[in-house]
Amino acid sequence: MSVAYRLRLAPAIAACVIVLVLTLMWRSVPAVLEPCPYDSEHPFLLGTCLRGPSTVELILKLTIALLAIATIAVLAARAAPKRKPIAGAIAAALSALVGLTTLQAISRQVFAVGYVPPVEAIGVVGGAFFLFGALVVWVIQKWWPN
Repeated sequence: MSVAYRLRLAPAIAACVIVLVLTLMWRSVPAVLEPCPYDSEHPFLLGTCLRGPSTVELILKLTIALLAIATIAVLAARAAPKRKPIAGAIAAALSALVGLTTLQAISRQVFAVGYVPPVEAIGVVGGAFFLFGALVVWVIQKWWPN
């Protein structure tokens, strides 16, 4: 593959990262506070809760985010001259860490947390999506070889 082909994949990867970030921010920014649901065990409790997405919306956001990360892994593997599964896995892990940072920034609207996620979360999310990216690239290479 030529260098020009690899360079054309860079905007596609950037577009997928933008889709990932916008999907995670969809209907979460700005944060909406509402009264907490009534609890019969604590009838005098007055509180404010953060409105979360509905189940359908949550499944849709998760599906779009996973498809964006899988697409990033495949595009990075196509751009790599050798060691394609490793390149795709690293790209998936890095894009998942971008998504984790986005979720941290969304939480920062209401809670006193930093912009940088905890080290444990970085390790778990990075490792899990590294394996996810390697699996996606392996499946794509097996069924649709380049």
